[in-house]
Amino acid sequence: MTQQSNEDVNRDRMAVCIYCERPAICRDRKMDRCLCSAHALIEVVGFEERKRPPVEVQVRRAAGDDIARVVELAQHFWGEERSRALSGIT
Repeated sequence: MTQQSNEDVNRDRMAVCIYCERPAICRDRKMDRCLCSAHALIEVVGFEERKRPPVEVQVRRAAGDDIARVVELAQHFWGEERSRALSGIT
């Protein structure tokens, strides 16, 4: 059995707010802290649009643990496992 690195463990964990442990919606770039919507002060800033190379994405059929992971993500971010937006998709 191999031991996971701290980076792998942190990637698998859901980000939570450093103050209240609710699901985090953003990360403070200066302090590198995760924050929820109640504790984040969001500032609207403009940016210069840069041409970015296209990102390669692989699409595959759901298999094995995929459904369990999707349910976990939905529960974490929205507090529910079902969505009208996804109903009917098989």
